Amino acid sequence: SVFVRGDAMKHEPFRLTAPPLFGVSAESSDEWYTPQWLLAALPPVDLDPCSDPGRETPADRHYVGAEGEDGLALPWSDRVWVNPPYSDLTRWCAKAADHAARNDPAYVIALIPFRPEGFWHGTVWSARWIAHTKRRIVFEHPRGCPSAGAGRFPSALVIWGREASKAKRHLASKLKHVPIQWIAPGR
Repeated sequence: SVFVRGDAMKHEPFRLTAPPLFGVSAESSDEWYTPQWLLAALPPVDLDPCSDPGRETPADRHYVGAEGEDGLALPWSDRVWVNPPYSDLTRWCAKAADHAARNDPAYVIALIPFRPEGFWHGTVWSARWIAHTKRRIVFEHPRGCPSAGAGRFPSALVIWGREASKAKRHLASKLKHVPIQWIAPGR
């Protein structure tokens, strides 16, 4: 993500502090897209069940809610990337954990707020790996430009599946510039 600080342009995917609101306005939209630098770091993906209408995720298949496709109801595939609506995290994380438990996918990677309480028990903590981003991600607007500020909280990349360690190694190699703490739940 690129934004102006003073007169100089600078690539900075994180900020150390966040404004009081998530993004530029107080609107309660779930339309905050994954930044391009993070999409570029993903391992191969078959499905994005929460895709934006522009289908920015490098996936073979996209379910677009704005086009009437319900990513919670439709079947998931072997390698899944999901940046779910934060207004419905419990159901999306339950779907990811359930898909991993029942269908033995290679991996399901979810980008969610780092809030290790509440719904995390039994869903997120069942993952193989959790990457806690130590700084706040600057998400993108539907218009493709970075938000005016970072999220109100740190984020987590959560990885379920039989090849979770392979996906973790891929992400770690691509995100060397990102301060991340890797957590292996239940190990």
